[in-house]
Amino acid sequence: MTTFFIALVFVPGAHIELLTMLYCPSCKSDQIFPVAGGYIGQVYLCKKCGYRGSFVLEADTSPEDTEPENP
Repeated sequence: MTTFFIALVFVPGAHIELLTMLYCPSCKSDQIFPVAGGYIGQVYLCKKCGYRGSFVLEADTSPEDTEPENP
């Protein structure tokens, strides 16, 4: 079961924006969570493949949802 958390930001007189989701750069899973932070910056851990690092993919849609472009 996949759980999605969508956060809405409400600003009076403006439109509603969806916040981006984080994805693992190794396996493209959304099961990536922050495990450390502070002065060194944020460190993430992927529960699916075990990736640990500060680089993550940030997207409005799932990386699997994007269609490849034809040249």
